Amino acid sequence: MFRWSELSSALEQALDKGVPVTDEASAMEQAGYDVQVVEGPACNLKVTVPDDLRVAEYYLKTWAVKRT
Repeated sequence: MFRWSELSSALEQALDKGVPVTDEASAMEQAGYDVQVVEGPACNLKVTVPDDLRVAEYYLKTWAVKRT
């Protein structure tokens, strides 16, 4: 997680410089901040490509069945 003021500044810097960023972490790295990866559960996925949507759909359907 990032502080909003720092993230906002990092995103503005990237935009001003024309630096492509793929996500918040890459914007922070480009702005000179240290970024750490924190391992989490596999179901906490990031949807970036179409195949990720299929995985997300699977998790949502699985959770819906468990709740009923």
